[in-house]
Amino acid sequence: MQPARRVRATVAILLSIILLAAACGDDGDEGVTASPDNNGAAGQDSTDGGCEGKSGEIKIGYVGTLSGPASFLGEAPLRGAELAVKELNDAGGVEGFTFSIVSQDDELDPAKGVAAAQRLVSQDQVDVVVGAAHSGVSQAMTEVTEQAGVPQISPLSALNPLTDPVKPYFFRFWNKDAVIADTLAEFSIENFDSVGLLYETTAFGQGGKDALTAAFEEHGEQLVAAEAFDLTAQDLTPQLSKLRSAGAEGIIVQSQGPQAALTARNLEQLGYDARIIGHPGLAQQGFPTLAQGAAEGSIVIDGLDRDKEATQEFIEAYEAEYGEEPFSFYPATGYDIVHLIGEALTNVDCDVDKLRDGMEAVDGFQGVVGRDSAEISYGSDDHDGHGADALIFKEIRDGQLVPFEG
Repeated sequence: MQPARRVRATVAILLSIILLAAACGDDGDEGVTASPDNNGAAGQDSTDGGCEGKSGEIKIGYVGTLSGPASFLGEAPLRGAELAVKELNDAGGVEGFTFSIVSQDDELDPAKGVAAAQRLVSQDQVDVVVGAAHSGVSQAMTEVTEQAGVPQISPLSALNPLTDPVKPYFFRFWNKDAVIADTLAEFSIENFDSVGLLYETTAFGQGGKDALTAAFEEHGEQLVAAEAFDLTAQDLTPQLSKLRSAGAEGIIVQSQGPQAALTARNLEQLGYDARIIGHPGLAQQGFPTLAQGAAEGSIVIDGLDRDKEATQEFIEAYEAEYGEEPFSFYPATGYDIVHLIGEALTNVDCDVDKLRDGMEAVDGFQGVVGRDSAEISYGSDDHDGHGADALIFKEIRDGQLVPFEG
């Protein structure tokens, strides 16, 4: 194991200057797509002896937003991942392998995400990188992980180009924009006569805007208007006034909690009774808390089916560990990813250097996230995660997410 890690570290160090310069690029098609090392095809036995007699530690590098107003993006999946690591290690690990997590804060900055990934693969010599949540940061990080030959899996990034075309070492756990957009378009058309869009001027926001525009057109409809805003905006009434003039009864918000909360407060101040329809980025407690009551009635996509047995068991374990229930599916993404990594390890007979192949061989993985029918299957031409079965519409009532009743 160690020689392979030293090779990865050497490559990563030599390329660090180039990678940092590329960190802020938004073009997902420019990622390195070199073929993975010739370690055997995914799904095939990579050793003769299976896992018997093997042991060791799987070191997980975690990159997420752990500070600032968007810290929920990083903290929630990390909490879930740490819970899974504790449970697995307490039970003796997976086939004799234990797990550990080394975390880094990307501060919602692509350049800092690159630096964090660089440190994890070159200094900490992690076996796999989990992160980031924000698409722009994940996209920048792939330059590091692809070059270093370390598998990366994002818990929440939705930007289509992250997996289209497939990058050998990048895997997505959550849905991509195309699936989310189609689900949002179908729901919005069914429930509203006219729908507008409010989106942030980032790779995440622009990617969602493009996907939603295409999805509405595929359903034979159009968004009545689409208004953009910068993440530093302190007042969204100009954009909302334009959406009101366009007649939008529902407003899809392609952003995260703080900006969505500002949207809700500004709607209330304007006396504009349009209903917020939230991208999964709104499925976190910061949205209703920061909205100070103005988020009531907002519709949000979540990924927790609280009637599902696996979800109930996770919620019970999470509450026992942290003293509170998870607000939404965010912590469950990190929890499921650790278990998915464990499955990938067994797929390649516990040969850690072939963990990428083991991830590509994951077939029919079912965890906490999504309905009972939700599952993840990867392949050489498919590194996408969950599909529409993981998307569950809820609404905010009394500051909590409850099933949507129409």
